[in-house]
Amino acid sequence: MRRADDRGAALLLVLLLLAALFLLAAAVQFSALLGWLTVRNEIRHVQAGALLDGRYLHARLLLEEQYAAEARLPEQPLLPSGTHWTAGQEPGSGILQVDHPGPGRLGMRLYVRPVAGRLAFERIE
Repeated sequence: MRRADDRGAALLLVLLLLAALFLLAAAVQFSALLGWLTVRNEIRHVQAGALLDGRYLHARLLLEEQYAAEARLPEQPLLPSGTHWTAGQEPGSGILQVDHPGPGRLGMRLYVRPVAGRLAFERIE
């Protein structure tokens, strides 16, 4: 009888050990998943910031090119997608708005005006 009890106890011990290993493996997998999600969100944030900076730089270069060609800013300058132009009260000035590509985030608003033959860009907070 003692031998059957030892087998049952050993079987129970092996099953408990396997259950503990399964829980440990599940915890490691969950930790890896959380790490991957964190990295993915950080990468998306950085990509959206880079796209915002690229839109701003592209819009700025296009405005400077159009200003150099005509020695004034046109009423509706040609701008890349994701940017908007609003004419200002002063002649030749305006507000350039660059949309943030990420959802629920604010983009950039810049006041643009000619100063000494060049364009000055001032960020509006």
